Amino acid sequence: MTRTLFDQWAAEGASARFTPGDALADRRTRFERRVRRRNLTEYVAGALVIPVFAWTAWLTARAGEIVLTAGWLAGIVGMVVVLCGLYYRAGNLPHRPEVDCRSHLRAQLVHQRDALASVPRWYLAPLVPGLALVTVGSVLPIARAEGWIVASLAAAGPLALIAGVFAGIAWLNRRAARELAREIEALDSAAGSAAGADNDRAAPRPPHD
Repeated sequence: MTRTLFDQWAAEGASARFTPGDALADRRTRFERRVRRRNLTEYVAGALVIPVFAWTAWLTARAGEIVLTAGWLAGIVGMVVVLCGLYYRAGNLPHRPEVDCRSHLRAQLVHQRDALASVPRWYLAPLVPGLALVTVGSVLPIARAEGWIVASLAAAGPLALIAGVFAGIAWLNRRAARELAREIEALDSAAGSAAGADNDRAAPRPPHD
């Protein structure tokens, strides 16, 4: 994901505060539109990356670089897993006519919160095998020429960079999940207050003396 996508993840719940009637339905629609647009961006990015990985795998296979080829192929598999996870874990929930607007919005918020909180498991982890193989394959010539100690030192920088990027992705998405959790709490609190007010209005009043 790019930083713009991180901001979209984090901003998705910003307009989901409790409001009654048509305004709540409109906010639910805008929330779902943001989710759909974010996911479409991810799908397009995946559709561009997969052919590049396939082309690179073909080139490395022709050059006889087995480990690198395996890494690019594993990257393709990892990207497919990520896109499938995006569809099943972070897509919009289907509308059900028996569910009211507020309940549906809450379910959407919970669904996206859970998806953001579990990004390390379904978004990052599938990419690790391919990255590891590509890194190993890249330093193999150094290992053959100068030994594995030198090769390990050469790999340390790229691995540290990848680890930092992954840690940043995980942190940003967990922060966005916490923001959505606060939106859910606000929605529940407002709904509870509204229910309490309705109960007060419905309660019988004592007779006056």
